[in-house]
Amino acid sequence: MSEKETQERIIQVPLQFIKRLPFNTTVISEKERRMLHEEMKRPDGPKKIDPILLRRLTPEEIEQYKDKNPWVKYEIVDGHTRFEIAKQLNWPWIRARIIDATREEAYEINYRKNRERGTVSQLAEAIYFKHLQQDLKMPPWKIGEKFGLGEIEVKKIHSRAVIPRDARRYITSKLSEVGKRLSGKQLEVIASAPREKQLEVAEAVIEGGLKADEAKEAKEAIVKGLPKEEAVKLAKETAKKKRAAAPKPAPKPEKKPEEETGEITCPKCGAKAKVYWHSKKVEWRET
Repeated sequence: MSEKETQERIIQVPLQFIKRLPFNTTVISEKERRMLHEEMKRPDGPKKIDPILLRRLTPEEIEQYKDKNPWVKYEIVDGHTRFEIAKQLNWPWIRARIIDATREEAYEINYRKNRERGTVSQLAEAIYFKHLQQDLKMPPWKIGEKFGLGEIEVKKIHSRAVIPRDARRYITSKLSEVGKRLSGKQLEVIASAPREKQLEVAEAVIEGGLKADEAKEAKEAIVKGLPKEEAVKLAKETAKKKRAAAPKPAPKPEKKPEEETGEITCPKCGAKAKVYWHSKKVEWRET
């Protein structure tokens, strides 16, 4: 199969030439996925959808993957969801831009693009930061400098990666199945539980649809030995009571409209006065 280059310097790449990036930070909701699916299945979908971003595989990488896919030439940098939907719709090809980049550069571009769109997985972000710190020996301050984050925030994100593999696998597969995502605070609650309890806490948070404050209550109950279902029920009740008992924030003072002023002159004596139009006040100046 051939690649047809368009005038926009975008090429049409057969799907069989493409493989996924081993690590992808994207997560989107089921609603967003459905909307994208509907857009892509239109008759003009293949021509209208934004092109995905691919990196050209090196000859060594092509040799490495030839047993699994003898056609593979490119690896996805950005556009995994579009690629998966294209396969579901049996597209023969997909529009793409090609770049020359290393695997590490592809990881960074993937992460940056998902951060810009607000589609980055909090758990994948933590694992990526762990990779930068442990495998590439990059200190937290340097990671922060690289992505415009404070060192404390980097350490906080990295702390979520202590979740054991079985719990991470459950979180990733379950969230993909239901099309939802966990917040950083929810992941921090799971990570703060004893290692042997983290999978159970993760199940309680996701299956129980718990908010961050509810997740914290459930974690404490599970650590104390309460069964997961009872912990979820108790967590929701306790969090609800705490919210109701919390002091209400003081109402913001009503902002008065900015006073408009002007100046008038008496036609008889020539005296001048400052006029406050909104409050209808007049201040005569001494002459």
